[in-house]
Amino acid sequence: FEADKVGIFDPATDTFSLVGAIISGDDKYACGVLLPNGKVVFVPRDADKVGIFDPTTDNTTLVGAINSGSNKYAGGVLLPSGKVAFVPFEADKVGVFDPATDTFSTVGDTISGGQKYIGGVLLPSG
Repeated sequence: FEADKVGIFDPATDTFSLVGAIISGDDKYACGVLLPNGKVVFVPRDADKVGIFDPTTDNTTLVGAINSGSNKYAGGVLLPSGKVAFVPFEADKVGVFDPATDTFSTVGDTISGGQKYIGGVLLPSG
């Protein structure tokens, strides 16, 4: 959210540390989604790019141009395709990030109003 670096908690040693380069901006990311390859996708709240954290290198890269605005997304769900769905909070459509191509798109009907959803769940049907 406001942190400038990624925080890592190690349950084996009960320690917490900050890693990676500084990520500037306020209210950047709402949450993270673990990818099958071990990387973490940061769901953009106010950020204009998706954050990708690689725990093998402790590096974060910013990819995929996102629509501007604040309070865009407030949750993410890993889809069976390997893509990540971003749950709209103030955004007017569901966001979809494809980590294979580092691209972002929106899908579905326009959703009116503010403060729509927080969090998401993958149903058994996918």
